[in-house]
Amino acid sequence: MRDVKRKVDAIGTLPELAEKPVISQEELHDHILYISLFGDANHVTLQQLADRVRTKLLTQSSIKKVEYKGRESREISVEINEATLQAYGLTLDSIASRINSESVSDSSGQLRTDLSTITLRSDDQAYRENEFKDIIVMTTDDGAVIRLGDIATVGDGYEENLVLNRYQGKPAITLELVTVGAEDVNATVRQAKTVLAELQESGEIPRQIKVVSWFDQSEYIRDRVSLLLNNGLTGMLLIVLVLALFLNFKIALRVSVGVPVAIAGTLALMSDTFLGYTINEMSTFGFIEVMGWTRPLKSSLAFSPGSA
Repeated sequence: MRDVKRKVDAIGTLPELAEKPVISQEELHDHILYISLFGDANHVTLQQLADRVRTKLLTQSSIKKVEYKGRESREISVEINEATLQAYGLTLDSIASRINSESVSDSSGQLRTDLSTITLRSDDQAYRENEFKDIIVMTTDDGAVIRLGDIATVGDGYEENLVLNRYQGKPAITLELVTVGAEDVNATVRQAKTVLAELQESGEIPRQIKVVSWFDQSEYIRDRVSLLLNNGLTGMLLIVLVLALFLNFKIALRVSVGVPVAIAGTLALMSDTFLGYTINEMSTFGFIEVMGWTRPLKSSLAFSPGSA
């Protein structure tokens, strides 16, 4: 990462108005849980509530990353009447040019060192409605200053979204909990549902807005763990039964004990003390695969002495 950043910082031919390059390492994220907020409310209310819920979720120790689904980006709109433009001798292009020249984040040069290149920027970018209204559009012959807010309607809203986000036919915003590295999915889901229950009990979520969680990845993991336990128990019983019939009961007990001992040893190695692995969909799938191969293998070994 450091070498890549040094190479990018050394590039001096980027356009003057280009934003500073951001170097980041791509991470693999897996889905954990969806949380949808929906109801009879406008998108602004839902979005503000989703922001508060997301902030609350990120305070939990097991929740590392929460992404938005259906969140609209903020947008500053400028509307001006054609007659007003003609009265002041202006055009849409001249208005756009003034906005671009007065609201800009520009590169002011570079400081080069032996280790890196530091880019200097002058940030005069306007972000809020009032900042755009204060942009000077022109100065008349008698010295009067005409600002954008004097001749145009400046609005602070959200850009038009061509994708409708609905839950049960009502406007909705969805939050997705995702993994960052090796996380305990069960602990993450428990903490998320606890936060939602606390928010609903405290009244921070209005009654007309519903909050539901769905596509819970921990349910799949619990199902796999249940399948693993059932397979393990069934495998042990079959081993004991087959070996007891064709050999003797002591050998059957010794062999059957190997199954839970192997699982316990694997779980011990997966702990934070050693490998730091978690019980997830992939690890439980591996257990199930091993259990599936163990039963026919043990059965074939049990029949070998008899067939000989």
